[in-house]
Amino acid sequence: MQFFDEQDRSRRQSRLLLSLFALAVLALLAVTHFAFYGMMLFVDNANTSEQGVAIYWWADALILITIAGASFYRWLTLRRGGIIVAQELGGELVDINDGQRYLQAMNIVEEMAVAATTPAPSLFILKNEQGINAFAAGSTPSNAVIALTQGAIDNLNRDQVQAVVAHEFGHIVNRDIRINFQMMALLFGIEFIALIGRHAMAVVGSSRPRRNSSSGKGTLAIAVIGGVLFLFGSIGAYLAKLIKLAVNRQREYLADATAVEFTRYPEALATALTKISQHRTGGRVLHENTSAMAHLFFYRPLGSWSGRGTHPPLADRVARLGYQLDALQDALAEKLVSPPVQKTRSDGKVASSSLLNEAHQRLAGLSPSLVAAAHNPSLAAILIPAIVIQRATSSNGSQVSPPEALTQGLDQSALSCLNELTANLETTGPSSLLALTEITLPTLKQLPPSEQRKLRKKLKQLLEHAEQPQAFQWCLAVLVEFYLEQEPPHRPSIRSMRKLKGPLSLVIWSFFTLGETSTQLQDNIAELARNALGFDIAKREATPVEFSHFLHAVQRINCATPLIKRNLLNLLEKLAQADNVSTQAELDMLKSLSIVWDCPLKLR
Repeated sequence: MQFFDEQDRSRRQSRLLLSLFALAVLALLAVTHFAFYGMMLFVDNANTSEQGVAIYWWADALILITIAGASFYRWLTLRRGGIIVAQELGGELVDINDGQRYLQAMNIVEEMAVAATTPAPSLFILKNEQGINAFAAGSTPSNAVIALTQGAIDNLNRDQVQAVVAHEFGHIVNRDIRINFQMMALLFGIEFIALIGRHAMAVVGSSRPRRNSSSGKGTLAIAVIGGVLFLFGSIGAYLAKLIKLAVNRQREYLADATAVEFTRYPEALATALTKISQHRTGGRVLHENTSAMAHLFFYRPLGSWSGRGTHPPLADRVARLGYQLDALQDALAEKLVSPPVQKTRSDGKVASSSLLNEAHQRLAGLSPSLVAAAHNPSLAAILIPAIVIQRATSSNGSQVSPPEALTQGLDQSALSCLNELTANLETTGPSSLLALTEITLPTLKQLPPSEQRKLRKKLKQLLEHAEQPQAFQWCLAVLVEFYLEQEPPHRPSIRSMRKLKGPLSLVIWSFFTLGETSTQLQDNIAELARNALGFDIAKREATPVEFSHFLHAVQRINCATPLIKRNLLNLLEKLAQADNVSTQAELDMLKSLSIVWDCPLKLR
């Protein structure tokens, strides 16, 4: 998987979407303009004076403004992320205290997030939907959610749920979720026009006819306008389906391929698709808002015929995975219940990939109390600073009492929780600490904004007063800052490494030299950086770097193109091997920065 090639392809498809949308609006305006003129000719002999012509152009302008306004309004409502879509479809957030099947699904999502080096999406269940389906939604990976229907929970085994979740992660890492949000916002503008026309016609239909000729003409004019707008919207809805067809179908194939890369188990995805074909309701989702969001789903939520434009046929998807739908249907028909979790594939090979195995091991190293704290908003706000302190103490091998900034404002009960969490963290392996942070991040977003600000302030205070700051601490704090940031994501605006000489130099030196570093190693780092960048990086400052400067540098680099960020991550990997030793801390720092810069490390 060439992740950055797919990012470029996603941006090209975003431009294609905008172009198709513009053409659709222009075509509809032309049709509506002449239809409106023809109908007004019948009503009022068509005023062809300059004033009359101006009225038609003003009508066009009003339609354009309405479309733009409705699309912009929808985009504003979607800015909060996938949680809005999940709630609009009746989804319920999964809690750690829910049933075992829900908890298993949540564990799968978290394992996949750790394997993909992305923020863990919140998991929602559409409990009223018995069809087998799922979707991912969000404008960025940091505000994405994954939703499963109750039918998927009830009818798929663990391997199949994992394959479906991996498919949805494919949409997240390939940036399909942002394209889908753009489609929802843009097409809402066209559909809004149809809604206005439908209401106008309903008003006319419910009004009592009057004998007054002028009133009759006015009523007829409203009916004409409503009819034109309804026609506009109806044609627009058809064009919207064509746009979804142009953009969405190939992305489904790509998400299937990404799922197989994650799991190394195509049979699980193929049998999940086959079960949809055999299920009494297929993948149907009955919620009233499904139609506008049909392109988000794993399979056609409106039935086999209604949504066929947005998703490839099941047989084609199964065939691309190397299986035949008819053969799988016959094989599954012989089994009255879902098969147990399969540890090996039919060809005898291990079912899960090394990425998922590693993620599972890292999460398995966490105590139940730490996992419970990671899913409890009030405890998560205590847990994150405790992880920072634990990593510092585990790095220098000595125990220190919690600093005042960590305990400040905590009551006796919270202090007791802090001590218990700290004790559990002391027995947690270093490789599990970043994984614990990743699964805690979605819980932090459930905190009130004021509590989120307090947490960010506390982390900064801890780092400002640290006697021997560790680079991992800084990267962890930057990760939390990025995840809780309320600002919209930066658009790539920096296309030259040279424009980032200062931030690049600061990040490189902070990454490797917060501790003691030999002069020889510093020279090696400078030479490797010069060979990779084509210019000399700034010399290491004699005075200690402040965390605020490091944070600003990371945020500045985040404004660069994905190619620049990829090259910088490649450079940091090379520099990590400059002393012929790659530590767990360096690997965790790379993963943290890859999440912040929206560059999944494992997929490069």
